[in-house]
Amino acid sequence: MKSSILTLTIILSLSNITMARDLSRNTARVVSNNRSIRVMNANSSSNSIATTSTTEEVEKTKEVCEQIFYDCMDKKTDELVMQNEVYFDDYNDMLTDIYAGMTNPSFKCLYKNDIKDLYSKYYYNQTGLDSSMGVKKIKTKSIEYYNFLKQNANDVATKRIATNMILPEVLTIAGIEIEPIGMNSQSLPNVTYKFTTLNPITSFNMNVEYCMNPKTNQDLDGCDKLRKNIADDYKTLPPNTITKNCQDYETFLMDKRTKAEEEARTFIIGLKTKLINNIEEYNAKIEAAKTLNLEK
Repeated sequence: MKSSILTLTIILSLSNITMARDLSRNTARVVSNNRSIRVMNANSSSNSIATTSTTEEVEKTKEVCEQIFYDCMDKKTDELVMQNEVYFDDYNDMLTDIYAGMTNPSFKCLYKNDIKDLYSKYYYNQTGLDSSMGVKKIKTKSIEYYNFLKQNANDVATKRIATNMILPEVLTIAGIEIEPIGMNSQSLPNVTYKFTTLNPITSFNMNVEYCMNPKTNQDLDGCDKLRKNIADDYKTLPPNTITKNCQDYETFLMDKRTKAEEEARTFIIGLKTKLINNIEEYNAKIEAAKTLNLEK
């Protein structure tokens, strides 16, 4: 009797163990079926899809993850240019003048220290400018100088400033041979240092840190850690390398300076008659005042 009870107990125990194993296997199958199944097939014309019970994912290969980083850097670069008004205006014009609206490459030149010297060279005909050095005057043959010539000629023509404050080059461009008596030309304006507020190295490092961190760049979720030199590779990624982008920017600035000179010349020549009349009127008043003083 005891033997029969013992046999029955063993059979029931084995049955329970078998049932538990079966249950465990079935559970594992369910979990396995619910996991993402990622398949990569380079020869397939369609992307392999990772299927789950609720979501679908494309496998994040090394190449995909690196492209996510590059895209993020482009986005952060666009944000950076919008934060710097002086460069933002130039970049917008570059899209039309240099790229003809066909492409809109990111302004990678913002990450090169040379960009500040490029700006100051063509806008003010000065280099190595920094606000800590004190105030500097713009120099001739620069974009801002030609803009100032236009402003000076217009202000004299409309009598917003005294006629004797006309600049000698305005007279030369207009082909005017007479000068105001006691000519005391308007002084050249100071350089504005807004362009120096950009810190290329710091800005680049901050954007790299943002784009390499899955916590801030959440598109990297599921990617392995990116290689360290990918940040430098972004600068040299063709076709819009940082060197090429800075060359494009300098080409744009050279063209802008040429246009500024041509526009100033055309504008001033158009004011020739008004300028001559104002100078003659001004000189006549001075001569009349002298005559009155002599007569007294």
